[in-house]
Amino acid sequence: LGSGGWGLVLWTGLVLPTTAQTPGCLGDGSCAPGLLRKQPGQSATLRTSPAQPIQGLAMSLDLLDERLHKAELWDSMHPFERFRLIAFDDVASCVRKSVMSEIPFERRQFGEDVAWGRQAILGGHTLVMDPQAVVIHSHNNPISYEFKRVYLDHQNLNDLVGLRTIPSLWLVAKFSLKAWAHLSAVVLKDPRGWGYRLWWLLKTPAYGFTQNLAQYLGARSSLAGRKGWFWGPLDRWLRKGV
Repeated sequence: LGSGGWGLVLWTGLVLPTTAQTPGCLGDGSCAPGLLRKQPGQSATLRTSPAQPIQGLAMSLDLLDERLHKAELWDSMHPFERFRLIAFDDVASCVRKSVMSEIPFERRQFGEDVAWGRQAILGGHTLVMDPQAVVIHSHNNPISYEFKRVYLDHQNLNDLVGLRTIPSLWLVAKFSLKAWAHLSAVVLKDPRGWGYRLWWLLKTPAYGFTQNLAQYLGARSSLAGRKGWFWGPLDRWLRKGV
């Protein structure tokens, strides 16, 4: 849904769904839409494939709402607090049509949803998360593509809220080692045989390093204005194909 998108124009209901989901299957094999309602008192067991369930999404049943009670507080908030406040994902969400008409999605290459969340919060609206709504969403992209996505994501977050999750190169090294150790432990517990585990163990060092490096580079490129002999060409290269 871009600015003035036909989906918004043609939709006649009061609440507009935004979703990028395909149908998924429940643990019993029955298929349901990607946005699922968890039954009270049950943990969710969803499947992305017949072999690999996603277990145990144990969450509070209360709605969680975020709003900015006083606009002047925005500048005094820590970037992490601002990010928590504006966090919004249009993979599976619902927006009042009147609000979407007032604040349409910007035409952006990446991160239009969280940018919209910032506009909505600063416009006095409230973002609500329902922990009972369970979404099946996954990617099967190469490490290089995920590197580009994380770069753009953290460039965007620095633009919007000033967030820098990894502000120095030594932290890139530190967190890459932690990611490698954590992911390796997860892979070793996988039941799908040693061949499968070995393949993924070989990939975890590169994945952990590129995910952390992308966070560092994304924020730094934002601070540099995506300009200069280094940041300009790097930004143009990493934006290709995302």
